Amino acid sequence: MISHPSRTILEYIWIGGRNELRSKTRVVNICPTSDPSHIPEWNYDGSSTWQEDSNGDTEIILKPCAIYKDPFRDIDDSSCLLVLCDKYDTYGNLT
Repeated sequence: MISHPSRTILEYIWIGGRNELRSKTRVVNICPTSDPSHIPEWNYDGSSTWQEDSNGDTEIILKPCAIYKDPFRDIDDSSCLLVLCDKYDTYGNLT
């Protein structure tokens, strides 16, 4: 029987509004994968990262486009992945 980690730690990484690297961490109960389409999308408020004007809909959707084993984390009973993301507005436009 193949045993899978009880949790997967995902570090979502994207380029912010001033061309800086940004990231946030999410812990999910999924089996490790190499297919970005199996990683859940996530969102954040783009006005706090200089990507959206605060006068309208400021939600930015993070869509995974590549996955790598996290070389910085080695946690027992967990799989740790870096998730590189493209950013989209709520209308599906790449930002």
